[in-house]
Amino acid sequence: MVFDVDPVKAGQGGSRWAGQEIGKVPGGKAGVTALAEAFGRDGQKVLAAAWAADAPPRLRTLTQVEILRRVWVHHYYWDARGRLRWRDGHALPPASLRFDSPYDTDAHYCVKRDTAWSGYRTHFTETCTSELPEVVVHVATTIAPVQDGELTAQIHGDLAAMDLTPAEHAVDAAYVSPTQIERAQRVHGITLLGPVVPDHSHQAKSGDGFDKAAFTIDWDHRRATCPQGNLSREWRNLPSQHTSGVARGAGDERPLSPEPQGPVNSVAGGRCLGEGLRRSATNLLYDEPNEAVR
Repeated sequence: MVFDVDPVKAGQGGSRWAGQEIGKVPGGKAGVTALAEAFGRDGQKVLAAAWAADAPPRLRTLTQVEILRRVWVHHYYWDARGRLRWRDGHALPPASLRFDSPYDTDAHYCVKRDTAWSGYRTHFTETCTSELPEVVVHVATTIAPVQDGELTAQIHGDLAAMDLTPAEHAVDAAYVSPTQIERAQRVHGITLLGPVVPDHSHQAKSGDGFDKAAFTIDWDHRRATCPQGNLSREWRNLPSQHTSGVARGAGDERPLSPEPQGPVNSVAGGRCLGEGLRRSATNLLYDEPNEAVR
């Protein structure tokens, strides 16, 4: 991280506003905090001057002053004793609301697995038909914190608007959920191909009882059957991106699964199946796919 707040300077404190790399600040974490709060006090002087009663109103409309104000709201707060404090990575606004550079206020921070960056996220869609050139047919750019799966429906809509709807769309796991698989087929006639998020339930991890794959889902009649032959007694739709429905067992009278050892994911009245349910892939295939897009 580099401290580099350049647009305005405040009195004698202005000399401290040159770029400062955190790793080279003497005094460790305490030294970093002290320097950051010194910057904060300098910036607060500028903001106080801009909002003073005798200050020209146009100062408060300057882009540089507004950026400074927003940066200070993001990174500083007043404690109970009225002292300006640096947030030090704690209690920061969400990354989607907080820009990371005063020079590009559309750049946002994001972490994906082992990669962290400040900037944007771009999604490329290209043809992958055998024996034909691979052609990029769609590009979508968002702020970095927007998750890949939030773009699936938009990409399909944009392709349809350009009359480029594919028969199959191969994507990685981040773009796939049961709801997206169903919607892609129903709205656009697209077979969405990709790995579905695995079952992370206690039963799947420990081997106790039955995991979700052990249940037979009857989507037409909206019920589930456990390996012991018992039927669910209730079905409800859940407002979740990754869930198509939930089936609930009948409790102790007609258990959907044996009682596993240790903690379980359950609800009052029996076992609850929900997250990760998906329709059979056989219902999502087309007889004559023509062009695939990945």
